[in-house]
Amino acid sequence: MSNPLITIAKTNLYELEVNQATNRLYSKAIGFWRSPEALADYLADIQKAIRLLKPNFQLLNDTSELLTTPSIVQEKVIYPSVKMIQESGLAVTAIVLPKEEISKLSTTRIAGEVKRQESKLAYFSDKQEAEEWLNSLLTA
Repeated sequence: MSNPLITIAKTNLYELEVNQATNRLYSKAIGFWRSPEALADYLADIQKAIRLLKPNFQLLNDTSELLTTPSIVQEKVIYPSVKMIQESGLAVTAIVLPKEEISKLSTTRIAGEVKRQESKLAYFSDKQEAEEWLNSLLTA
């Protein structure tokens, strides 16, 4: 059986994949996002991924390996990417929280600061739980 995931980007800082069958965007953030320059292609890669999705898509945002991000990265990269994703028809978000406690607090704070437009948002400790929750919404 072939993998329905389409890889948009795979770098040392992030991975973006799309599953058109489930209308889902997979975003994985990795390591320390030091500066906006280190993520120069991120917003363009998000745009490429969104073009493959239909309105009311799901997002599985895996931040389990992300370290705390500087405010300049939040302002120049994270907030603009969230806005772009939301304005493109995001319906549901599952966030896999970082394992490291300070990063976990930072991620939930950032998620809380962003004006949420999706109908459902949930936090998980592992990707499998998040995937199962999103799949349950497809059949609901």
